[in-house]
Amino acid sequence: MDLAERLRQRRRAAAAAAAGKQADAAGSAAARPVAQPGATDPASSSNAAATNLAPSSNAGGSPVPSADPGLSSAAPAADGVDPARVAPPPGWRRSQDLLWECRCELSAAVPPIPRIAEMVFFDIETTGLSGGAGTMVLLAGAAWVEQGRLVAEQWFAADFPGEVYVLQRIATMAAQRPVVVSYNGRSFDWPVVQSKSLMSGVVLPPVEHLDLLYPVRRLFRHRLPDCSLATVEHARLGVVRINDVPGQEVPYRYAEFTRSGDVQQLLPVFTHHLQDLHSLYHALVYLLELERSAEQASAMPELHDPVGLARLIEFCSQRGLRPSCSSYPSGIRASTEPSGQPTVAAELSRQDAVLATAADILVSRLQAYAPAEPPGSAQLRRMPAAGPDAVPRHDLFRIGRLLVRRYKQRQDYDSARRLLLQLQDCFGPAHRWTAVELAKLLEHQYRDYAGALAALRGLADPPAHRQERVRRKLSGC
Repeated sequence: MDLAERLRQRRRAAAAAAAGKQADAAGSAAARPVAQPGATDPASSSNAAATNLAPSSNAGGSPVPSADPGLSSAAPAADGVDPARVAPPPGWRRSQDLLWECRCELSAAVPPIPRIAEMVFFDIETTGLSGGAGTMVLLAGAAWVEQGRLVAEQWFAADFPGEVYVLQRIATMAAQRPVVVSYNGRSFDWPVVQSKSLMSGVVLPPVEHLDLLYPVRRLFRHRLPDCSLATVEHARLGVVRINDVPGQEVPYRYAEFTRSGDVQQLLPVFTHHLQDLHSLYHALVYLLELERSAEQASAMPELHDPVGLARLIEFCSQRGLRPSCSSYPSGIRASTEPSGQPTVAAELSRQDAVLATAADILVSRLQAYAPAEPPGSAQLRRMPAAGPDAVPRHDLFRIGRLLVRRYKQRQDYDSARRLLLQLQDCFGPAHRWTAVELAKLLEHQYRDYAGALAALRGLADPPAHRQERVRRKLSGC
């Protein structure tokens, strides 16, 4: 006897027990002594008043037994619902007793993407966000490109024992396409699937995970209200959801379905889940197009975080999502591997070019603000709260710190010095990080001890050990 049959037997036994308890309550109520006509017991009169407020007969005129106050009137109906007998909605089919499946086409034509034959776009809906044994995977879906079309499949567990069938479908999908693309899937979706598969005895194959939340967060953390998929698809993909179901409503709708068998509760959930899969694919396409045009996008730092653009180049490079050599600037096109893909040095040059372009634009903008009291580096590490120069100052500090480190690693000290002088002009001589970095560069690489002392002179609390060492070198001791 399988798990689904055992659950149905438990439901039938619970329904019979509830019906028997109601019958016993009705019998005990009928056996109570009837009050005499002249009795004026306040408790009996209040009970009579309460009885007059309740309906006393059904549509056929036969008396209805009074229910036990300790029982919910919906309990027998809830225990009597057998999800295995509920018909799936149109477009869905029942492949197991408690598993529904749906296959549909999301896009008729899709642009070419590197490694697209290995990718599957994955998302789940659960009964909670805590994970562990108490969280059930009630709906899972996958989308992939097949013969130039984006197709999707959804798997729905009509009751709790049907979860194992959903997990089996996920395992089969992962074995066929080992590159799983998700949105926050590394932190939530896939760990939940792994833990539930372990408890259910389902073996998951090893997969490579591409979580798009990380590059999206680096790009838009300070440009959008939040980095949820709904916000990003509305602000960057132009998708507007109409009558969408919030994610927190999904568990309640599923509980209502298991109680009443009302399929209409699930239709908005299925639509919401399918839209998540569709937006996940278009989010990857958007990120790859942004990576291809990173040099142009860096000229618009108000839309994209320049450091996020540099990290996006690294993200695509490490995961084999680099575009073809022909899409690179002419100065980098010759630096390629035998396979035709750009080398690591070319990728670093692209990142530096993106950061340098954004730094020049931000420097020119910040010079127009001319703040009277530039904040210290500790304030710049936090996001400045207000002011027209809040985002540019924050970005310029992060860009400068990253670029100076890269210039020094490549021993391009002239570029590092030029950038540090620009940062000092923008942030002022009291900016500690800029002053210390400039002093170290002048002392160790240029042997300009007087310039190093001058760079530290503007600090309110200069490092004493560094000042003393530079003075000794300057005096020749």
